[in-house]
Amino acid sequence: MCDDGAVLHPDLKAARFIPRFSWTPPLVRFIRRLPMPPTRVPGGLSVTNRTIPGSDGAPDVRVRLYRPLGLPPAAPALLWLHGGGHLIGKPEQDDRTCLEFARRGMTVVSVDYRLSPEHPFPAALAQRAHDEGRIRLALQLLVYPMLDDRTVLRDDAAPADLRVWTPGSHRLGWASYLGVPPGSAAIPEYAVPARRTDLTGLPPAWIGVGTADLFHDECVAYARRLEAAGVPVTLDVVDGAFHGFDAVFRNASVTRRFIGAQVAALRETLGV
Repeated sequence: MCDDGAVLHPDLKAARFIPRFSWTPPLVRFIRRLPMPPTRVPGGLSVTNRTIPGSDGAPDVRVRLYRPLGLPPAAPALLWLHGGGHLIGKPEQDDRTCLEFARRGMTVVSVDYRLSPEHPFPAALAQRAHDEGRIRLALQLLVYPMLDDRTVLRDDAAPADLRVWTPGSHRLGWASYLGVPPGSAAIPEYAVPARRTDLTGLPPAWIGVGTADLFHDECVAYARRLEAAGVPVTLDVVDGAFHGFDAVFRNASVTRRFIGAQVAALRETLGV
């Protein structure tokens, strides 16, 4: 259960002026039409867009590649999936983060994946990759991930200082992605990571979430279940941090530490 007396982190106190609102279909359509501001690419790095074939007859998919110049072809790579609750977002929104990772000596591939409700499930890469055995993942880097549709059924899940992502947004996101009401008894396999009963053998995980995030409880629960299944886990809980705090307060010290922890996990795992 979340702490109803939670307070915002000192670096994030200005977030009290962020109005609480839930995403609606008209708002989603409006946000999708907004242009992405250009990002300055630092020297020594390249950013390119490519198109790759979709699987099983699906449409082609745009990916955005971030690479240090002169990086060997066999260097480690990070597959990055932007946030947005399955409803909104493009790779460009995370340019700064992906460039930060790339400059550490890796290729970052950010996917312009199809959004719901126009394109609902299937997805859930880490579990499916493990089961099919075609790709061996070295690490799951889970930044306040959206793991459990059943959170929408709880009346006690929302912390006092909730910002950016509300229970109403959560319900819309899951309903759009699943194509059925969230919390339903019958959910397609791989659709909801937290619904998987056996987590044995999944890749090691780094999971980061704030105490003022609606996803706090489901992230902590998933981390504990991974540990119980013998999967190495690093759980980074940020006191007083809300969902998306690192995007809103990019230059705050708590954000720099949070991103630094992700970089450290990648460096340790990938040897970059």
